[in-house]
Amino acid sequence: MTSRLLELQLSQAEKALHRAKGNRYSDQAKRGYQDQLERLFKEIKAKISLGDFSNDHLSEYRGILDFIFKSLEYLDSSTLNLIPFELVYCLNHAMGDWLKAEERYTIVTNQVNEINKFSFDKSGAFDKATLESIEKQFDITFSCLLVEMTIPKLLVRDYLASVVLYHELGHFIDTKYEVSKRLAFQISSNCFFEEILEDQIEELKPYFERLPHKDNETEQNQLIEQRLESYCAEYFCDLFAAQYVGKGYIEYLQYKSYQSGFHQPKHPATNRRGEVYLAFLEDRYENPIVKLIMVATQEVTGLPLKKRFSEIERPDFYQFLPLEIQSLEELHGVFSYGWRIWSEEWTQFQEHNQLNEPLSAYKVYSVINNLIEKSIGNFVVRNQWNSAQQQPQEH
Repeated sequence: MTSRLLELQLSQAEKALHRAKGNRYSDQAKRGYQDQLERLFKEIKAKISLGDFSNDHLSEYRGILDFIFKSLEYLDSSTLNLIPFELVYCLNHAMGDWLKAEERYTIVTNQVNEINKFSFDKSGAFDKATLESIEKQFDITFSCLLVEMTIPKLLVRDYLASVVLYHELGHFIDTKYEVSKRLAFQISSNCFFEEILEDQIEELKPYFERLPHKDNETEQNQLIEQRLESYCAEYFCDLFAAQYVGKGYIEYLQYKSYQSGFHQPKHPATNRRGEVYLAFLEDRYENPIVKLIMVATQEVTGLPLKKRFSEIERPDFYQFLPLEIQSLEELHGVFSYGWRIWSEEWTQFQEHNQLNEPLSAYKVYSVINNLIEKSIGNFVVRNQWNSAQQQPQEH
């Protein structure tokens, strides 16, 4: 019966792959990944068809088929007609800032029916056991790995809300380099020398629910250290996002958080996160969390946390015109630009266009989202055209 259930899962996977054959993606990396999934499926189907496998193999094959299904879930939600390539393009460029030239990852998204569900799933990029099993059993090594994020289905083309994905991309970078792990270890170690580092520890206490202490039971300190690492991860990912999108992200987070003044089991109090976030953006590096994260990031990744977007002052959106983006800094800066227009007085729309009546909030929302998308899209097309022109011509 167990082998028949494995064959059932195999048949389900075959149907899912068949349905995915017509998927169209914005980049070749996703298509190449799907092709490798199909090759993997054929290899595992051939082995299962022989029927000569142990219970250990059965469990291993079931896990690999689960891996295929999960990969397809994200790929199916990342086709051109479901996810705007403009958004993924920006995130891929931000990710590229933190990768070595030979490293290959591609961002995929899964749409969910939960309005606040922005998240990062580490299994696509960091499930080493499954990836090693696939390489060992079937001699297949994926040419790139999936960076898997979820996005609320109703907010897929909302470029104001999508700044949250820069925070989720920070979780990928943090998982890869273990910045928060190092930071939590450093803070925890310092706490056991409180008599020597008393002033430093006192500075940190408001930003965490609790800190380890030498007089606590071992199990109690272990639980505190787990939460400490979670808090460090959130602070790091906030600053990672701040590099690219400016104030919009933290303003949106503060609005969406109902208990902003209270620490939660896995998240610091939102008002403290806002304090750290703005300190970074305003170059107030004396903030103890900002200072620790900047040092740890540089030491672990070899790269600095710094402002990586340009402030755009042009009136284009007020004139209902897309921006002519001139650089990657302006590419990310378009999100900050959109948020600033949303936050300011909207009378400039009337002044620039001789409108008799003010625009409604929904109209302004639609204009900003449409123009962000067009601005990015034009930049992508122009870059692709310039790249094509630089290619050697065949005669």
